[in-house]
Amino acid sequence: MIELTNPSELFLQSAGDNIAGSAVVSTIQGNRPLLIEVQALVVGSQLAIPRRIAQGIQMPKLQVLTAVLQNMLVLV
Repeated sequence: MIELTNPSELFLQSAGDNIAGSAVVSTIQGNRPLLIEVQALVVGSQLAIPRRIAQGIQMPKLQVLTAVLQNMLVLV
């Protein structure tokens, strides 16, 4: 085992780049803050119920998040 002085480096692929659909999020694991890169690809759908796919998040949480975001878009 070796010590990691900056564990956030493991979760950041393109640090400093302004890439569409990519955001760096600060989170806490235990008592240690980490920076994690979140990537998203969004495409419009003609379906009545669009298909939603995610990796690393449970489907019920994804459905709640997309419902909130969809309602926010309607209000804007």
